[in-house]
Amino acid sequence: MKSFREDADSEQTSGTALIVPYGAASRQSEVTATGFDFVIDKTWNNCPVTDHDRFHFHLEWQFKRVRGQPHKRFVKVFVDGPLFDDPPEPDEFAGHFADLHRHECVVIVFSNKNRDMLEVSVGPHGHWLVRLFKNKNKEITKTELDLEVQNVFQGNVWRCTFEIPLAFFPANVTRINAFACHGSGKRRHVDALNPSFNGSVDDVPDFHRLETHKPINIERLIPQGFNEQTFNDINSMEQEKGWQFPSFCTFCGTILPYDDDDDGYSKCFMCKAKITVPKISRLLVWQHVERFNQAKDTTKDSAKPTQDNSGGVTVEKKCAKCGHDKMSYSTRQTRSADEGMTVFFTCLNCGHKEIEHS
Repeated sequence: MKSFREDADSEQTSGTALIVPYGAASRQSEVTATGFDFVIDKTWNNCPVTDHDRFHFHLEWQFKRVRGQPHKRFVKVFVDGPLFDDPPEPDEFAGHFADLHRHECVVIVFSNKNRDMLEVSVGPHGHWLVRLFKNKNKEITKTELDLEVQNVFQGNVWRCTFEIPLAFFPANVTRINAFACHGSGKRRHVDALNPSFNGSVDDVPDFHRLETHKPINIERLIPQGFNEQTFNDINSMEQEKGWQFPSFCTFCGTILPYDDDDDGYSKCFMCKAKITVPKISRLLVWQHVERFNQAKDTTKDSAKPTQDNSGGVTVEKKCAKCGHDKMSYSTRQTRSADEGMTVFFTCLNCGHKEIEHS
């Protein structure tokens, strides 16, 4: 019988988002590390899994050359396990789903000695959740991070592949754990690669109990030298040692670090090449300016509005500040023409201002 990795090319996809084609043109990649395989055969509280088939995982390093784009470095994850459809498929559209842990999903957690963590969760219906943590519980995820996911169903078997970008990993990963979750209410099941049970009768599953996670030699998964940066994320651009900007090494495709030098060069930490970067670009990329232009009264004898605004337009609207039931209003086109008008309200009693977008 073929493994789920061997026959992934021949399957039809179902219920996925950001599906990646598996043709020859898209699979120009090189597997350079031995990979990592494991089976989830225990529950989170250290009982053997006996009431359903076990989840099998295979993780491997891949480097993909993409024409016209930065080269991709990522860990590809293959999952093979039972499909329960319990709870039912979420009503949310496929994609990032913040409430995924309440539904059917698999979870992988990577951590290092500084207790920095990457948590990746994927469901069978095209949903995922990626979270980054500093010092275990300080979440630093600043945006909805995307994954490339493919789900395949064969009867009651769920076969899933997804790619975790190198940029998402904490530096120098030392531990890993994985979980498989399904069921609702009292029938909720959480299986674990390494059980996270603390022995108390009122204990509950905890994905972040790092002392129970399995030690891993990350060089089996990520080649030596490629896991030295912390959360080198293309979306947040924030690193432990400073900030980065979205420029890429022309030799290897790595995101270049922000080095405030005088000669206009940036040194790639991966291939050590010196790349010319115009200093003006480096200064402007991270410059964020908000200007609030204050209107000036150009007339010396402007008539002051009367208390009842008899010369203007009033509307019955309750002021959120003082409770007065009348406000004056004006409209202005502050956005694109097809997005409606912006309405500016002013309380006739206290002068409190409110804004609504129509």
